[in-house]
Amino acid sequence: MTGPRWVRLRADWPGRADTAGRQAAGLIDCWRAVTGCGGLLARPWYSRKLAPTPNRRIDGAGALADDVAETLARTGVPFHLLTQQADNAVPPGRACARLWADVAHPGPSGPGLVGPIVNTVVLTVEAGGGEAVPLAWLVGRGPRLVEGFVDAWRPASVALTDSDLEEGFGYDGRDEEWVYARPGYFLWLADPLLPPGGAPDAPYVRRHGGGTVMGVDPAGPDPRGQADGIDWGPLIGHCDANPYLD
Repeated sequence: MTGPRWVRLRADWPGRADTAGRQAAGLIDCWRAVTGCGGLLARPWYSRKLAPTPNRRIDGAGALADDVAETLARTGVPFHLLTQQADNAVPPGRACARLWADVAHPGPSGPGLVGPIVNTVVLTVEAGGGEAVPLAWLVGRGPRLVEGFVDAWRPASVALTDSDLEEGFGYDGRDEEWVYARPGYFLWLADPLLPPGGAPDAPYVRRHGGGTVMGVDPAGPDPRGQADGIDWGPLIGHCDANPYLD
């Protein structure tokens, strides 16, 4: 099996704590956007539970809404992990996806809380057994996935990348310096984070949701070669501003 170990779509935004109801609605809208792409992403999904409680099958948006409401009632926060792993293990011979939402909820700050609130929503498709990650298929649906995340969460950035590209960039995951722009197949930046004329010379550039999607040709050949040819350098940096304080 060749290709990346995983492909990841990630939305980030600091500083904004939405209501629990708004976060729950965002999760449902996000899941609809993901499963609406069909194929691998339309395979069965489960809400991951802690042992010994078995994972709960999510048969539709109504079932997910009920599961989110139960989580909110029990914990007060809408943190959620949705998975296509019925038993929390990658099924042999097939790739599968996970959707993880770690979003801040309104509440007082206290000892140990350093720096701005960081909100992160991640969709990861990882290889399993003999089935490689369908990179070209996912890149072909990249703009639709990116725009679905933008519409659901109103983030500051969304990036579609993979294990090989991120390891080549050397991102070390430090929360104190929040990295918005990661090299990848697609990047969406909100207008306050994209300087005028700052979009790279990329095959795909499109306005959407108060920002700009930039990246490879979703229908073109050799997605990795295209990604390597985009000069993301001027956009790779750090930012502590939140363009969505309202």
